Amino acid sequence: MAAIACAALPLPAVAQNAETARSYEIPAGPLDDRLAQFSREAGITLSYDPALVEGETAPALDGSYTTEAALTRLLAGTGLVFRAADAGVVTIARGDTSDRAGPRMLPPLVVTARRTEELLQDVPGSIAVVTSGDIEESNLRTGEDLYGTLPNVNFFDSSTPNSRDLSIRGASNLVAFAGGAPVVGLFIDGFLANPTGYNGGTNPNLRDLERVEVAYGPQTTAFGRGTTGGAINFVTAKPTDAFEGSLELEGGSYPSGDATAVVNVPILEEGLLSARIVGFGSITDGFVDLPNVPDQDKVGSDELGGRISLRSQPTDRLTLDGSLSFDRQRFDGGNIATPESFDNGNLESPVNFIGEFEIERTIAQLAFEFDTGLGFLKSRTGYQHIEDETLGDRDVSQFDFFIDEASLTQDSFSQEVRFESDRLPVITGGPEVSVNLGASYGYSELDSRGVQDPQQGIIDLVFGVPDDGSTIVNLFGQETESVSVFGDLRLYPTADLEIALGGRYSWDDVSARSEVITSGLSALVVPPQPLNEPSGLFQGFAPSASIKYDWSENVSTYFTFASGYRPGGFQTGVFRDDEFGEETNRSFEIGVKSRWFQDRLRISASAFYTDFTDLQVFSGEIVNNLEVIRADNAPGARSIGGELFVEAQPVPGLRLAGGLGVTKAEFTDFPNSQFGDLEGVTLPNAPDLTATFTAEYEHQKPLLLDYLGFVRGEFNYTGGYRGSLDPAEREVGDYSVVNLRAGVRGEHLDIFAYVENVFNEIYATGEQPNTFAGFTGFQNLDVGPTRQFGVGARIRF
Repeated sequence: MAAIACAALPLPAVAQNAETARSYEIPAGPLDDRLAQFSREAGITLSYDPALVEGETAPALDGSYTTEAALTRLLAGTGLVFRAADAGVVTIARGDTSDRAGPRMLPPLVVTARRTEELLQDVPGSIAVVTSGDIEESNLRTGEDLYGTLPNVNFFDSSTPNSRDLSIRGASNLVAFAGGAPVVGLFIDGFLANPTGYNGGTNPNLRDLERVEVAYGPQTTAFGRGTTGGAINFVTAKPTDAFEGSLELEGGSYPSGDATAVVNVPILEEGLLSARIVGFGSITDGFVDLPNVPDQDKVGSDELGGRISLRSQPTDRLTLDGSLSFDRQRFDGGNIATPESFDNGNLESPVNFIGEFEIERTIAQLAFEFDTGLGFLKSRTGYQHIEDETLGDRDVSQFDFFIDEASLTQDSFSQEVRFESDRLPVITGGPEVSVNLGASYGYSELDSRGVQDPQQGIIDLVFGVPDDGSTIVNLFGQETESVSVFGDLRLYPTADLEIALGGRYSWDDVSARSEVITSGLSALVVPPQPLNEPSGLFQGFAPSASIKYDWSENVSTYFTFASGYRPGGFQTGVFRDDEFGEETNRSFEIGVKSRWFQDRLRISASAFYTDFTDLQVFSGEIVNNLEVIRADNAPGARSIGGELFVEAQPVPGLRLAGGLGVTKAEFTDFPNSQFGDLEGVTLPNAPDLTATFTAEYEHQKPLLLDYLGFVRGEFNYTGGYRGSLDPAEREVGDYSVVNLRAGVRGEHLDIFAYVENVFNEIYATGEQPNTFAGFTGFQNLDVGPTRQFGVGARIRF
């Protein structure tokens, strides 16, 4: 987001306040909220347009400041200036953009990676932050768009939406399995949106977000189960007490269309009640030819959804938030291509009919935050309901072998309560300490029903008789009840040193149920299996520790130790009856964070070593010509690597940002896998190198009326990786994607055009072995989008 250095103007009308310093303890956070708190404590009135501060963040104001010094700090890097108006009134406005004498400052970034609001610079750990401005300017719409822009993050795409996978630092689910726990936790405002291994929710929409935070490495202490690889928190924009809104329309060349509307309405005055409503929809055609399908017009996808948020601040110390969101994604066909067409660059799918996939998700949340005077008491309650319907070409070939019809429902509930204290002196004038203590409860229930229908082709091939209408019905369900207690203590022996100790103890009561019902000739291939209901209690403790030292106001170094816990479970079904144990890991990380040239350059770097014990492995296995899931624990694995983040604004109007991720993830002990000894073999979905670079220039003089022109280029690279446990299978090759964007920006209207995948790179995002891979030899690839042109407009009011 464009910003210029804040200008501090004299405040004669509030000279009395300016002459006497006051003591403040205002935490970092959204600028609008922090200005309101400062106004109350300073005893002055701040007058400004709320649209000016939307999406901006303020650093912490902790210590004694004059009014002028306090406002200078709070507004640093925003491009806003302040001046006295009437007695006791200070106005805030945009600085004069016609005279930009010096380079802009990078705005401060506030994160909640440790479940407390603090500046990114102060967090001892590797964190990536994608702001609302980044999302808007890069035209990011879904998680899939986002993940490719993050170092050491990889999205293993699949044309079956519920079979996707996500990895951080080489840690992933390996393959989709609904009965496990996730490796990378996806959170929406702190609510865990993927409590099971079901991956249909790994591609959330990014509409009207304040920011996205990516915390690398085990996050069990802060976020709980299912975060052994890392955590991604999608922070939505909250209602404000100003009437405002926006409308964005976009069209692309597949063809495709997209629309997003946002309106913020103050219902009651003085922040007593405000609402924010978001609605969106998109539709696009596919980019892979289906020569065996007569009705090509059906191929494509669409999405429809919305969110309503309410916020009430009945007192200065109490904030209440509530939200309800709905999202429906539909996919017809898929982005599957044969290896031959991929190598030739013409992308043809082998399927002979269009699969249909639909996912609906509803999330409701309630939260409150109360300032006790010694700290904040916080509570968050969340509920989620997911429905998934699939009709697919199970054999993924031009033959009539198998039709797969599946349905899945998932319900989850969570409640967390915690107390986050202020920094309090241990003794007067001595070291300070803060604590974060809490407990959480979670419940999830998943039910799935899969019906595989052997068609005429396979019945004739195997038995030499006509299709008898027989089916294979696979029923699976799982319930998980989780309880945990957690806490961390931070000691500040000096102003420059922080030492933190924390941990979380978790109990997970897991029960599963499965049954296989077959009929007719199918029973000769897949025998029926009676109802099986295994259950067990899993528990584990995940400690953490860190030490951070500030060498100066702008440079700090840190060392962290973190551990992760992933509960065990049960895999039952066709030909399988497995119990897999808990997975744990230990991670060691060192890093440096720095700011240079008056906040015009930020550099952070980290190096890590992660050791896995009893790594949970779920892999596809062919039994009687059917693909089934095999669950196992690999005794040992490790991941070594690092991240580098650089952001700069060297001259007015020019912003540069880049990231680099290096990972070497491999098995260290797995002698009895289904593919033999895998010691030294790279983990699936673990690219060794990822890189991203963005450059944007905004012209400093208006091109037309008050419109500023801009041009933006983006480069994203993902190294090659293995798509499955089988070392003999084809590797997913490396690829790079270049995007270009240009347009004009005004106070109320932006107009832009773009070319995505400029050089029309043909690349794979995953592999798609079919049910009969071991029988027919067919193996196909999931492919990424080809080149697309588009235009759009964004209106703000």
